[in-house]
Amino acid sequence: MGYEYAAILLIDEDGRSLIPFAVSDQGGGRAAAEEDKAFLASHHLKVGKGIVGWVAQHGESVCLGDVQKDPRYYGLRSGIHSELCVPLLLEGRVLGVINIETRRPNAYTELDRQILETVSRQIAVAIQNSRLYQQVQLDLMDRRRTQEVLAASEAELRALLASMQDVVLVIDHAGVYRKIAPTNPELLVRPPQELLGRSLHEIFSVEQADVFGRLIHQVLETGRTAQIEYALTIAGQERWFSTSVSAMSADSTLWVARDITASKRSQEKTREAEAKYRQLVERMPIVMYMDHPDESSSSIYISPQIESLLGYSSAEFGVDPRLWHRLIHPEDHARHGQHRNDVIPRTGCGGISHDDPRWAHDLGARYLAADP
Repeated sequence: MGYEYAAILLIDEDGRSLIPFAVSDQGGGRAAAEEDKAFLASHHLKVGKGIVGWVAQHGESVCLGDVQKDPRYYGLRSGIHSELCVPLLLEGRVLGVINIETRRPNAYTELDRQILETVSRQIAVAIQNSRLYQQVQLDLMDRRRTQEVLAASEAELRALLASMQDVVLVIDHAGVYRKIAPTNPELLVRPPQELLGRSLHEIFSVEQADVFGRLIHQVLETGRTAQIEYALTIAGQERWFSTSVSAMSADSTLWVARDITASKRSQEKTREAEAKYRQLVERMPIVMYMDHPDESSSSIYISPQIESLLGYSSAEFGVDPRLWHRLIHPEDHARHGQHRNDVIPRTGCGGISHDDPRWAHDLGARYLAADP
């Protein structure tokens, strides 16, 4: 079976084009084969066009002794007389064609057709196996890449969770613990294994569980994130939490609880110090006050003795920043201003005693003064 040009053409994935898969080198080596493959590709061969296109479309062999007499012929090369083209069939499906051509007239016989069809079946199986192998390799590569990405993402997530100090929980609509992130187990009211699968009412008092349960229903019904502060006894110590609760799905909520115990204790110490300060100041025979250095807003604190001295309550001074100025005798404005400039910026507070400027009492335009 002689030929001058031979090519295996495969049907592209779109089912409309024929792509050169392998070609003969015509004795010119690999470079000649690549050049001929590029030549065929440049003509954009289509299924249904020419002899090769007809065979690819119908799945039947064509053997011609004089191609010029066949209306289906679409010539790419000059001087061709004989052509034998057989389909690459696999389980009734056409994968492509094998096409051989020569300038000799009536070069191919029925036996040649049978031989080439036999070869074509073997080639079709080999091509399909190659495609399957390539697909398996691609699938394996994709799977490995996916696994690598997942592993990297998991490592990042673990690192993130390890660095988090917040407690992260998933609690469903029935108040049952579904998931607990491994972030800070020391802040859990019980070990994770004792919480998972159990409900809030099995862990907390009825009152506390009801509060949490109502919050869960509120979040799931409205879809809005809610904030709550509460105290829990953990390892024998009271700990305060500020918690964000948001809807994770239609029937579960995500809880992110931050330990604010240190902040709460600091606030409590501040309140205790303020209470002691007030007790001390309010026993003193003078009026003590805390004010802004620039008098730009109301006073921060004024001891209640102010009312017995000037007839105005602490609240009145709190809402009217200029009340101080209006009550001071006009001749003493400069003296009072110097006092504020010297004392308030350094200490944040001041006092009214027998040595202070003259002040007006609310009972009339009478000024109180230390000197007789």
